[in-house]
Amino acid sequence: MKDGIIILLFVFLGVGIVHFFSLKMLDVSVEKKNKIRRVFYYFYGLVYSIAGVLQLYSSSSLELIYLFQTTLGIVFIVLNFLGKLDPKV
Repeated sequence: MKDGIIILLFVFLGVGIVHFFSLKMLDVSVEKKNKIRRVFYYFYGLVYSIAGVLQLYSSSSLELIYLFQTTLGIVFIVLNFLGKLDPKV
C-alpha cells in the first residue's frame, strides 16, 4: 500500500512539473518553441534507441519489438535531422 501511494505521488509530481513547463511555453516565441521541439525529438529518439538496444542486448533471443523500438528511435532522429517533423505553420 505504501509503495502505491509513493508511486502515485511521484506521478502527480511529474504531471505537475510537465504542466508548469507547458504553461511557461505559452509565452515563448515561435522560433524558440521550434528549437526546443527539435532538441526534444533528438533526445526522444536517442533515449528510445538506447532503450531498444539495451533491451535487445539483454534478451536471450532476437525480439522483434526491441528491434522495432531501436529502428523507430533512429527514424525519429533522421526525420528530425531532415526537418520533416517541423510543423508547417
